[in-house]
Amino acid sequence: MVVATSGDMALMRTVHPLDFARIKLALSQQAGRDANKRGKDALQATGIVWR
Repeated sequence: MVVATSGDMALMRTVHPLDFARIKLALSQQAGRDANKRGKDALQATGIVWR
């Protein structure tokens, strides 16, 4: 939930979950990326796709 400074709920635009998963999957396959981040990215991608 996003709350505006007035206390009202605010709309927040974001990417589609499948687009997010595609981005995370691509990041997890980058050879030069930190190994810890690659593992986290892979888990986030598969967690979205398989739920």
